Amino acid sequence: MRLAILLYFMCCGAGTQATASGSRARIGIPNINMAPFLTLKEPSESELAKDQYEGYLMDLVDAVTEVAGLNHSLCIDTSSYDTLVQDLVDNKTDIIVADLTISEERLEKIDFSMPFMTAGLTIIMRKPSISDRAPFSFLKPFSLSIWLYILAAYVVVSCLLAVVSRTGNEEPFSISYSFWFNLASLLGQGVERLPQSFSSRLIAISWWM
Repeated sequence: MRLAILLYFMCCGAGTQATASGSRARIGIPNINMAPFLTLKEPSESELAKDQYEGYLMDLVDAVTEVAGLNHSLCIDTSSYDTLVQDLVDNKTDIIVADLTISEERLEKIDFSMPFMTAGLTIIMRKPSISDRAPFSFLKPFSLSIWLYILAAYVVVSCLLAVVSRTGNEEPFSISYSFWFNLASLLGQGVERLPQSFSSRLIAISWWM
């Protein structure tokens, strides 16, 4: 889902025909109080929606309808943004002007104008200060017990590989080469000779995993 604050200026079907024929365009706006997009004015005796709200969305509605020469009425939805979109699909409104997140589901139902504002999620964290410059500081990601388990597994698998390689139809691995083979595998490096028998390969695969 792309996260953006958008201007939805959408026309469809009967709504487009109504605006083209000179009828009043029904413009849906959300009933929210979120500055700077839309806020409630001070209490007013007027019952007109344009006299009760102010903000960027109201200024945008006034500017676009003035340029397009549209007579319009505001339809304020008090439920949710999804209801606002559904009203457009059901032809209850002709245009929506709202600060709304674009999603794939909504793209399947309605068309969108270019966004007037885009916002992205950002995670900000304090840059850590490098104070520990000890030569073995790279060992700190794992605890001492984890390193001991890795060392024990390394020794056991190396010895086992040296023993098993002598039972198959292959050139046996010396104990030193077995240690080198497993160390190179652990560090992601290549070696000159690989296990050939099924049992030796099985041990090597278990070490790689």
